Amino acid sequence: MGLRLIVGRAGTGKTRYCVESFIRELSKSPKGPSLILLVPEQATFQMEQQLIKRGLKGFIRGQVLSFRRLAYRVFQEVGGANRKPIDEVGKSILLRSILQRKREALKLFQKSGCEPGFIDSLLGLFSELHSYDLTPKKLNFCCDILEKMGGQQFLAGKIHDLCLIFQELIEELEGLYIDPDDYLTLLSRQADKSELIKNARIWVDGFAGFTPQEYDVLKKLMHLAEKVEITLCLDGRELDREYTEEYLFYRTRETFDRLVDTARQEGIALEEPLVLDSSQTPGRFKDAPALAHLEREFSRSVPHTFKD
Repeated sequence: MGLRLIVGRAGTGKTRYCVESFIRELSKSPKGPSLILLVPEQATFQMEQQLIKRGLKGFIRGQVLSFRRLAYRVFQEVGGANRKPIDEVGKSILLRSILQRKREALKLFQKSGCEPGFIDSLLGLFSELHSYDLTPKKLNFCCDILEKMGGQQFLAGKIHDLCLIFQELIEELEGLYIDPDDYLTLLSRQADKSELIKNARIWVDGFAGFTPQEYDVLKKLMHLAEKVEITLCLDGRELDREYTEEYLFYRTRETFDRLVDTARQEGIALEEPLVLDSSQTPGRFKDAPALAHLEREFSRSVPHTFKD
């Protein structure tokens, strides 16, 4: 049960560190607790390719997963997702039906259901609301505040309609289907029962920040896994500096501080961050000196001139 943060600027070897650590642990013992490389959904295939290029012919103990795929593996193991999953097309049909059925109760969106792209916009918005744990009840609270303030009728009307549609969608799905946007919430509840996660070594790579749902999952992983290591694109030489929103690594630095605070609050053993050297030209840019210069000088208020 521990957390270690690996920080370094672009090209300093954060992903290489994760891959080499993964292979080293796998070489020590092909069997044992799980080894999990947790990466963004779009990067899983690329990460598996990297492992194969390093000479791995196959492995059982190790897995390359996204957050959602990790949830699916845990559900396969312990149950908890017995309802049939519904895809985007199914949700689109439900939303169109809700818009027609609740048309008279809507303040602003009575005619919007027929507009091209409106359903897709709603799907994207509701998916984001799920990620940030914003329920219809919380949105209604915002709507009540706006109505009391006055002068925000348009915004209040929009939130009213979104709450109504969102609540109807949740009620339509309840008991019949499971929304993939709820997978991470269910994963947080079910993770304690999973042998896949228990005493695992976990590397988290490729993220600049995390949603509240993902933070909840990471908190569970910190408690259950032997060790969690998370890479962040951040200049390790500047960890002690004060930072504002103008700081190049502002978002990632916020993520760093939140992970450290979470570990301390949860009583997780926190190791010293591993700071990868950024004083030399990163290996990624060894054949592209112009890009190396741009990466090095981009955040300087008075950058040096590139002479070549």
